[in-house]
Amino acid sequence: MKRTHSIAFTILLFLFFFHIAAYSKENPEISKGKLNLRGWSFEKDGIIKLSGEWEFYWNQLLQPDTFYHAEPDLTGYCYIPRYWNYYDIEGKTFPAMGFATYKLNIAMPVKGKDLAVRIKEIFCAYRLYVNGKLVASNGVVAETKENYTPEYRSQIAPLKLDQYANEIILQVANFSHIRGGLLNEIELGTHPQISRLRSNNIALDLFMFGAFFIFALYHFGLFFLQRKDKSMLFFGIYALIIAIRTIAIGEQYLTELFPGISWELNYKFDFLTMFLASPALAAFYMSFLPEKGARWVKFL
Repeated sequence: MKRTHSIAFTILLFLFFFHIAAYSKENPEISKGKLNLRGWSFEKDGIIKLSGEWEFYWNQLLQPDTFYHAEPDLTGYCYIPRYWNYYDIEGKTFPAMGFATYKLNIAMPVKGKDLAVRIKEIFCAYRLYVNGKLVASNGVVAETKENYTPEYRSQIAPLKLDQYANEIILQVANFSHIRGGLLNEIELGTHPQISRLRSNNIALDLFMFGAFFIFALYHFGLFFLQRKDKSMLFFGIYALIIAIRTIAIGEQYLTELFPGISWELNYKFDFLTMFLASPALAAFYMSFLPEKGARWVKFL
C-alpha cells in the first residue's frame, strides 16, 4: 500500500514541476483593460496568461463595431479569471445567470504577429473576437435562455495581432451553471507554443488516466484473489473514479473521444466523479483501519 501511495505522490510532484516549467517569466500586468506587450518576446519569454483587470459590460452583448460608433456603458473593471457572481463593483453584485461582454486592449511592438489562444472552461457559452474577427466560439451566446446553448470543451484558436493597438472582445452567456464567467485564464502565445502546451497537457491527462486505470485493475485483481480484503475493492473503485475524472476535466479529453457529448452529461461526469471519490476513499480507509481509528471516518 505504501508503494501505491508513493507512486501517486511521484506523479503529482512531476505534474507540479511541469506546470512551473511551462511559464518562464512573470506576466505583464493587465490594468484598467490595457496590456502592454511592447517589451515581450513570445519566443524568449514564453506564453502569457491574460489575467488581470478587463473592461466589464454587464447585460450587454457588444459587437466589435459597437465600440467604433459609440461609447457603451462601462459597468467597471473586473479581474479575470473569476466568476462574475463573485464580483463586487462599487457595491454592485451580479447573479450567476445572465450575459456580459469583456474587453481588453493589447499594445504590440510589431504588426502581423501570428499567435494563438488557449481557452478552457468559460461558463457556459462564449464568442471571442480579435480586432473585429470571430476567432473562437463555444455553444450559442444569447440574451435569453431559450436561444442559448451551453457547451463544455477546451480549445485553441489561431489569431493575428496585426495592429500596434489590438482589441479583444469576449461575449459570455450563462443560463445553466451556478457560477458565470471564467474559471481559468486565457493563455496567449505563438501557435507552436500553445499547441505544444495543449498536447503536453493531453498527454499528461492520458498518462494519469492510464496510471489510475492500471491501479484500479490491479486492486480489482487483488480483491478477486482475496475477497475478504475489501480495502482492495474500495481502492480500485476510487482509482477508477479518478481515472474517469482526469479525462472529464483538465483538457476535457472526453469531448475529444465523444464530440457529440452534451454539456449536461459532461458536467455530470465532472461533479459525480468529484462527489463519489470521497465516499470510495473513506470506505477504503474504514476497511483496513482499526475500529477505534476509523470512528472519525464513520462519523463523516
